[in-house]
This record gives sequence, structure tokens and C-alpha cells, in this order.
Amino acid sequence: MIIIDNLIEQTITDLNQDKIYLDIINSKNYIYSQHQKIWYQIKSHRESNTFYNKLLRKLPSSNFTLVDFFSLLELNSKEYDFILLASKFVKMNDSRAPQKINIQEFDNLSVRIIASAGIYSMKKWLEDILKFKEANNSFKNIYDNRFVNLVKYLESPSD
Repeated sequence: MIIIDNLIEQTITDLNQDKIYLDIINSKNYIYSQHQKIWYQIKSHRESNTFYNKLLRKLPSSNFTLVDFFSLLELNSKEYDFILLASKFVKMNDSRAPQKINIQEFDNLSVRIIASAGIYSMKKWLEDILKFKEANNSFKNIYDNRFVNLVKYLESPSD
């Protein structure tokens, strides 16, 4: 097992020094596709409306850190996994988020922001994602166009 681990580590090191590989992962199309991928994971996430509503009610009413919120959730539960996914989306799309989120699972995420969405606070991001999911992937309960515009851009960049 140690030999395989060393081989994987060396391969990653070699890739990170390969100009062609670096050009690919730094290209706009690759970065954009990573943002789309995580959005479609959120959009295709399937739980009951009650699931998302319960998560909405668990959100603290005032300032909080994401780490504080995660402490309210059972590790590796469905709730934890969804909030982790939503938080990754926030990190990838909010120019201020990379400084705010310090969670190990984010270490390999691209910090290339496709647009400076400037959407308010972590709580507002999570609220809008949860409201979108609670409404069966609809914007009907979201009143701030910044979130709506970002999602529409990810789904149809030519529009």
C-alpha cells in the first residue's frame, strides 16, 4: 500500500509540474466546467422538501461560521453532506468565501472565481440554495436576483 501511495503522490507532483496539465486546469473552460459540475450536483440532489426545510430551520439566526454550523450536524449524515456540497459551491462562486471557509474537504477546490457574485453572507447563500431545493429547484422563494443570475449564467452562459 505504501508503494501505491508513493506512486500516486509522485504522479500528482509530476502533473503539477507539467505545463500542459497546468494550462488545462487553469483554462477558463475547465474552471467553468468545475463550477457547473458542482451546481448540477446540487440541482440533482434529491431529498424531500421537509429535508431542506429542516436544514433551513437549523441555520443560526445571526452571524455564524460554517464550522459552527457543521458542529450542529452529524458527521457524514445526509444533512452534513448536502451542506458540505452547498458550501463548496459558495466557495467556488463568492470571491470572499475562500478566506471564510477553512474546512479540510475544501483543500483541493479551485479558488478561481468565475464571477464576483458578492452575495451577502454565508447564511444568505445557504438560505437561497436551501430555498431553491425546498421549492423543487425553483426560484419562487428567492428575492435577490444575484443568486438567480449566477445560476442562470452557469446553466446558460450564452443568454
